[in-house]
Amino acid sequence: MKDKRVIRQVLTIYLVCVVARIFEYFVLRTDQTILGEAFIHKLFGIIVICLVVRRSGETLSDIGFVKNDYIRSAVKGLALGLSMFAIGYFVEILILMQNRTYAGIRFYVSAYAVDTNIAKQTSVLFILICIIGNFINVLMEEGLFRGLFPRVLNSRRFWKVTGICSLLFGFWHIVGPVRNYIDGQSSFQGMIANAIMLIVSSTLVGLKLAMITYMEGNLYMGMADHFVNNTIVNLLHIESSTGADEMMFLRITVAQTISFLIVLFIFWKGKIMGRKGLLIKQFLNNAFVTTAIVLIVLSVVALWYDGTMICISTIFETLLLSVVCEVIKHMMYKIDIANIYLGILLHYLLVLAAVLIFGYVFNWVNQLPVYVLAGMCGVVLILCCYLDISRVKADIDEINGLCENRV
Repeated sequence: MKDKRVIRQVLTIYLVCVVARIFEYFVLRTDQTILGEAFIHKLFGIIVICLVVRRSGETLSDIGFVKNDYIRSAVKGLALGLSMFAIGYFVEILILMQNRTYAGIRFYVSAYAVDTNIAKQTSVLFILICIIGNFINVLMEEGLFRGLFPRVLNSRRFWKVTGICSLLFGFWHIVGPVRNYIDGQSSFQGMIANAIMLIVSSTLVGLKLAMITYMEGNLYMGMADHFVNNTIVNLLHIESSTGADEMMFLRITVAQTISFLIVLFIFWKGKIMGRKGLLIKQFLNNAFVTTAIVLIVLSVVALWYDGTMICISTIFETLLLSVVCEVIKHMMYKIDIANIYLGILLHYLLVLAAVLIFGYVFNWVNQLPVYVLAGMCGVVLILCCYLDISRVKADIDEINGLCENRV
């Protein structure tokens, strides 16, 4: 009887939010206005979450909005998202270059439309609207599907709860294809195809975000990864001789598939391998943070000098080196501070070598003096080393503490 009441409560909250979503998509159509974002039903959803939490006598911390460790978790989420989309963009550009249709990467604000992007805005105001709108989006969706619903369903097993919430998250995204069909922008077959793609992909993304939330103990890493997924496709666009973002679904699929497999691997290792799984989780996280910092710095410089392909190629290789170095460094699972610092030094030397080598190979340094590139890399490496050194002792203490609790 209690289980039925809990399921009924979840479905009632879900349907209330869905009705608000349908009203905005079909009546208000805020995403088709100058604002370019359907954010009103998300604000409504945030209010619903707060009211339900307050009525149940709990706090927002109980559903994942904890007051500590939010910066570290958010940085890891941004790192994971940026690293995976670097690979997605790299694959798409390679295919376009193979077909000789690649025309470059452009930065502007667009509205997401399932398989492509629409509209182009370049002013700071629209960029801010895009960022704020996506932040509201992830705040509501993570708070509802990875925060409130799992808390209400907490008497059930993890995978059963995760499956229910992820399916609800998948069906949450079919409003767009249905509206496109009703508006005559797609055929019935196109609507069905897009709806199925969105349900499947969003359900898998929901599973990944649920595993991240479970491992982190808060919503912030999942929110940051979700934010990157939504924002980057609105801002960074691949153009070809026949249009823009024509292979966007491939880009997203590559990024999310690799991301899902990595998170599943870390989750599985942590579940069945105890100490080894914890080590893999901690130091792969460090590798992603490092790669994200390098990605951000090199992206700015590369786009400034119109070196898009070079930037993405470099980051892709850096990501591989980062993961390989971190895994090899800890293969023997020795918690020795000297060995870890030595491994960190080796890791960053290889990153620096990768940046310089691939810069020369792709003729980037003809546009940028070598001493400028080296100085830029040096600043990045110093920052990365500082972050890792400040983090490594906390990692060791956490791993040792968790391992002692398992004994």
